[in-house]
Amino acid sequence: MACLVLRPVGLIAESNFEWMQEPIPTPGEGQILVRNIYLSLVQQIEDSNRSPSWNGI
Repeated sequence: MACLVLRPVGLIAESNFEWMQEPIPTPGEGQILVRNIYLSLVQQIEDSNRSPSWNGI
């Protein structure tokens, strides 16, 4: 799993993220486990770089 460790300024770099490994949880009653293969966050990242009110890292 990749976790954001530093808010990007300008272009996004690998150094903005840290790779982490965690155990896969066992789904409980009435739950399912989903494996994502692709997730796009480009628009959110572009919007957050323009927004002075973003309170992230």
